Amino acid sequence: MGKQKEGRDLHEGLYSSEWNETSSFLERVPDTYDGKENVGFDKDIDEEEIGPPPATLSNISPLDLSILITGFIIALMCGTPNAFALVSEPMQEDLGLEQYQVDLITSFGIVGLFFTVPVGMFYDFAGAYITIFLCGGLASIGYTIMSFCGKDLWWLIMLSFMVTGFGSGGAFNAVLGTAIKSLPSNPGLAISFVGAGMSLSMGFATVVFIVVEAAAECPNDNCWQAELQALGVLMGIVTIPGAIIYRYLLSKKQAQGIIVERPSIQRIHESESEEEELSFVQKLSIINNKFYVVLEFAYMVGIGGAVAIISQLTNIWDAFIGEGSDRSSWATWISLGFSLINAFIGGMVFGAFCDHMVLRRNYKRYMLLGVLFIIYSGIFLGMAALSIFDDVSSTLLQVLMLLLMVAVGGLFGACVNTFPTIIGETYDIRYFGVYLGFLQVGSAVSTFLVPYLCSVNFDQAGNASVALSSLGILLLFSGGGLLLVKAPRKD
Repeated sequence: MGKQKEGRDLHEGLYSSEWNETSSFLERVPDTYDGKENVGFDKDIDEEEIGPPPATLSNISPLDLSILITGFIIALMCGTPNAFALVSEPMQEDLGLEQYQVDLITSFGIVGLFFTVPVGMFYDFAGAYITIFLCGGLASIGYTIMSFCGKDLWWLIMLSFMVTGFGSGGAFNAVLGTAIKSLPSNPGLAISFVGAGMSLSMGFATVVFIVVEAAAECPNDNCWQAELQALGVLMGIVTIPGAIIYRYLLSKKQAQGIIVERPSIQRIHESESEEEELSFVQKLSIINNKFYVVLEFAYMVGIGGAVAIISQLTNIWDAFIGEGSDRSSWATWISLGFSLINAFIGGMVFGAFCDHMVLRRNYKRYMLLGVLFIIYSGIFLGMAALSIFDDVSSTLLQVLMLLLMVAVGGLFGACVNTFPTIIGETYDIRYFGVYLGFLQVGSAVSTFLVPYLCSVNFDQAGNASVALSSLGILLLFSGGGLLLVKAPRKD
């Protein structure tokens, strides 16, 4: 009870008039805490004087845990657009689509999923409940429309998938923001717990498709329409009730005197005068600094490295062991291992570790991420060196390559979870949605660019050694940048 009360006291300060609401999370520290003078995060102090220890799942309040679990379940659906590759091939075969049409459909969905500036602005304005309710509904409708379109309406499939992407990305943006606002004393654990749902969404969609194929009577054993309809139904029955549950849980916290979020629409209608809302141009000016540029570039490189393995897994493995070899079981294990490492090691374990090092050891989260990037630069350079060889028969080298590819899942999980945490710590948390949206523009670029460059590398050299080594070098530079740059502090 004592630890929970401490966490509540710290949380209440987020929106107390005695605190500077425009400051970053790490600056929101009262002058005194538990009767002791607060000497700040930049001074050498005893571990016991820093404040409450990082929370674990065992000492988080039941209400906060309910918010995190609800966010995890919603995020599990928000990542299902990433599984479109599993239905695109049977859809192409059934409708007789050209490859460029399938590529355009996929690209528009990616734009919707990763370009979250508009929905991020809406989340900051309206709050989590309305955002998740509307975005979840849009994603559900998008999936459903896609499932009823024929060849002549391929353009409608494309637009509907973009709507699904926007809805999924917007809902995910909202659950991340709610998580970090609900558990501000442990932002890494909060975001990584919810982000694990996104990380496991591909595996979840795979299970859904297996069940549909086993239960439905599909013409010519082609179930892409039934699979999309299943995703549409699940999206609706998860996100819309989830939004209502969120509203109830947040109202319960407010009844306890803890205000998790105050969206712009609420502040505008309050009778008391509030600090003037920032315009879009002012928000852009705040992130117009060296730190945000380094953060954007590092995020783009980190996501690009993960996308290289996700999109080129079969090509890299085939080129390494030879197409004539039996690689199906190996590829399955790589994909499964990648997903698990992504969710649990790169996400939850690294997030909790960063919370401990930040709150108890006075380290900077972005510097810890920089060290991780430098480690992964070595992993990518190792994969690049192994990729030079083809038709490798050595079991030892095959296992080594498999482990390196699986390990990249940790980079993906760390990027998806740690960068949003840094945004929440460094910038005004009231505008978390739009600042995260700006950051994700870089990931949208890398998602387009990296698969194309890898394909060019394969066409010219028969392997991905140049692409992997380039990513390794970029990870090294990005890690160095994160170690050298300094986050801005507000007055």
